[in-house]
Amino acid sequence: MEGTCRLCQRPAELQESHIIPSFVFKWLKDASPTPFMRTSREPNRREQDGIKLHWLCRDCEQVLSACERQFASTIFQPITKNGSHRVVYSDWLLKFCVSISWRAMLLASEKTSLADFSEAERRTADEAMHVWREFLCARVPHPGRFEQHLLEFDGINFSSGGQLPPNINRYALRSIELDIGRADDVGFTYVKMGPLAVIGFFYLAKPREWSGGKLHVGHGVVGPSRYTLPPSFYEYLIERARKYGATMESLSDRQRAAVEKATANGIAKNKEKLLGSHWMKAVQRDIELFGDEAFKVGWSRRTDEPAEH
Repeated sequence: MEGTCRLCQRPAELQESHIIPSFVFKWLKDASPTPFMRTSREPNRREQDGIKLHWLCRDCEQVLSACERQFASTIFQPITKNGSHRVVYSDWLLKFCVSISWRAMLLASEKTSLADFSEAERRTADEAMHVWREFLCARVPHPGRFEQHLLEFDGINFSSGGQLPPNINRYALRSIELDIGRADDVGFTYVKMGPLAVIGFFYLAKPREWSGGKLHVGHGVVGPSRYTLPPSFYEYLIERARKYGATMESLSDRQRAAVEKATANGIAKNKEKLLGSHWMKAVQRDIELFGDEAFKVGWSRRTDEPAEH
């Protein structure tokens, strides 16, 4: 497909590129009872992969793919297989996270023209996309105030006043999603890849409220960490978890019956594979925290088996 590369902005034969890298979806399917996913966009439709678009020329695709491979082998795969660990990173990690945030904002911009943004928000979002693109093309040395944070979710071991939804661990450890979060004093792209989330700020009035996850240009360390996050972000995560759990509720009766059968068969066939997985860990933690309440979100109404995702 001929067109203009969204990154280098040169005319080229455009490659089909993932918005969220394909290795994330492969992990989700490999560590699930069934090889299918359902999204809030079309919950009655099974999906096996994420969004792909003809955005990049071959050269830009290869540049971003190199950072993706480094992230997958050094951070994502070790964490999803063995749990949290410390990793010393170099410039590839910031490039990877900037590329994820840039793609998330570009998708929102092309899909909706940021119609629900205020004029000031659109200007700032456009500036962030421009700076992120310039950084990825090595025309500026760093993304400046449009900083990147990488958060690792290790599950929730306590409930705060009954405020948490009973699928919070399944959301924290298993969900894959892309969103744009906004409040009066903050705006960010939010790309969740299982137990990891990339946050790219396009405006941030109170940076001291966010600590523990910021990435640096040259090198740094990621690993077990204590994050300082504003209360509004915890509320945002709780709302995302509720939306994630609501997918199953919107299924048709026919699709719900198909989910029940496929999931039950998948659990029976893959018990050994599922033992110790993030899927099993998330399910067990929700049941330990909430008891029978855990079955009211993310499960079919007529069975004690979880939804496919």
